[in-house]
Amino acid sequence: MIYFIYNADGSFFGEISYFLKKLSGHDKCKLCDLSHNLIFQKKSWDDFLKELDRPYQVLHTNELPESIKQLKLNYPSILLEKNDSFKELISRTDFEHIDNLSQLKETLQAKIN
Repeated sequence: MIYFIYNADGSFFGEISYFLKKLSGHDKCKLCDLSHNLIFQKKSWDDFLKELDRPYQVLHTNELPESIKQLKLNYPSILLEKNDSFKELISRTDFEHIDNLSQLKETLQAKIN
């Protein structure tokens, strides 16, 4: 299973808070930028997810299971769960060097293989 984890709270008020932070330039989420325009999810993100050859789950920080919370990661992050353990494939720092979905796909494929 691959977990795509946003650096945002998925609740209604969390979404509003993120929107305001984004407009003010504070604490952005690169995964959010790649997957969403200002309000809606991008079609290119939907297409990206459909092309994955593994099961996946997209989560916000308030939706994390305890097993992932215990890792105490900085988000956004992409994790691989295999044999009941987790490996961080793409960290918050890695996201700083990813500017589009093509780069994300290349980076992800290189880390999985």
